[in-house]
Amino acid sequence: MALTTPSLGKWESLEQVVHAGASVARCVKNCFIEKNKDGYCFDKKGCEPNIADRNAKLAIRQCSRQVNWKKEIGDLCTCSSQAGVQ
Repeated sequence: MALTTPSLGKWESLEQVVHAGASVARCVKNCFIEKNKDGYCFDKKGCEPNIADRNAKLAIRQCSRQVNWKKEIGDLCTCSSQAGVQ
């Protein structure tokens, strides 16, 4: 069985999806910063979460196992396609 390289058009479509995702991420970040312009609750209360690296790694690993990545990526592809990304 030989591996084939996807056509350039597919890579360009994937690039559009990645750029759209980055745009949404920037929007969410900017919104979060704007909504908290008077200070974050951690700053106001004088506390913040103290998550050790080991605990963070375990939490990320556990969450990653619970996500059905194939379904999530499929939903993203369907949504992108319906939005006109080819």
